Amino acid sequence: MKINISHYALILGTLFLASCESKKDKSLADSLAADSLKASQKIDIPDFKKSYEGSINNKYQITMTLTKTGNVLSGSYAYATIGTPIKVAGTIDESGLIVLNEYSESDKLLGTFNGTYRPEGISGNWNRANSDKLLPFLLTEKAAAISDVNASCMETDFSNEDGHGTKKTCLFNNFKTVSTGYANDRNGKMYWIYEIFQNKNGKYVKVQNSSMFNLDQKELLKLINERIKRDFTVYSTEAETRDCFSDFGSLPVYKMNELGIDFNEDEISFHIEFNLPEACDAVGGTTVTYKISDIIKYLN
Repeated sequence: MKINISHYALILGTLFLASCESKKDKSLADSLAADSLKASQKIDIPDFKKSYEGSINNKYQITMTLTKTGNVLSGSYAYATIGTPIKVAGTIDESGLIVLNEYSESDKLLGTFNGTYRPEGISGNWNRANSDKLLPFLLTEKAAAISDVNASCMETDFSNEDGHGTKKTCLFNNFKTVSTGYANDRNGKMYWIYEIFQNKNGKYVKVQNSSMFNLDQKELLKLINERIKRDFTVYSTEAETRDCFSDFGSLPVYKMNELGIDFNEDEISFHIEFNLPEACDAVGGTTVTYKISDIIKYLN
């Protein structure tokens, strides 16, 4: 029997094309199914305010405070060796994917965190603005250890050519506060000087008060000023003390770096002086005190 080779070739070609189309359709179907499954893998992420610690490139140690409101993220992070808070803002989707940009004080884009949120932490890649080089980062939620809610303090008396009095030194996380009280033998009052130091590369360096707090410190400062105003209103209106405030004028809104700050075990205090005449020392200032645990969300 004579075999028509061209006829068989045509049949085989047709079967091959049909097989390829079938595989192509199956591959497309599998891809669509995978995309559908991925889209359905949503996780319930309630709004939160959390503190994290971790590293970039397993080398640069950082801490981060992050707030989620809807799909919006905001907060700040700081390098352990520097301590200055850097503003971050971005978004998070229903599957936990985050895009978090960091900005300078003038709102210039500095870099971006791209990663995935999970209850145990956040991981992904960080890159500097205008750079394609990706560095891995890993953040885990910071546990509230004893050192996070208590300060270790020590008081000593001193006497030198500048005077005599009491010095209190407190250690809290990466910071040290030094409160020096000079005794006024004339009226028996102590006059205090408050300083804050930060541990940088194993050495304590004097820093501004604001370095101890994250970018949410504006909320805390508002609360402090409300308390100061409340005390000021009482002092300036009571019959026994109102004469001391006759020339005071209006009460200013105090900035964080204008306050005196110190610790007392599980408490943190903010001091302000009204700079009244010496005869009015009894109401010459006021102190606002909180439990450290109550304001821990504002601390670096």
